[in-house]
Amino acid sequence: MRAADFRLVLAVIERILMEVPTIVVGAGPVGLTAAIELARRGVPVRVIDRLALPTTESRAIGGVPP
Repeated sequence: MRAADFRLVLAVIERILMEVPTIVVGAGPVGLTAAIELARRGVPVRVIDRLALPTTESRAIGGVPP
């Protein structure tokens, strides 16, 4: 990542933190589960991800049964 891109990312994160105290980075299964559980408990949360739109295919390598 170039320094200019890094500064832009930091500026965006700082602006989001002014609005919402909790940021979950990554909209994969773990990030979304964490965000849902926080929201269910009344914690304001914002999810940010590198991709602008969801993918159409699974990116998981495998799954672990409960």
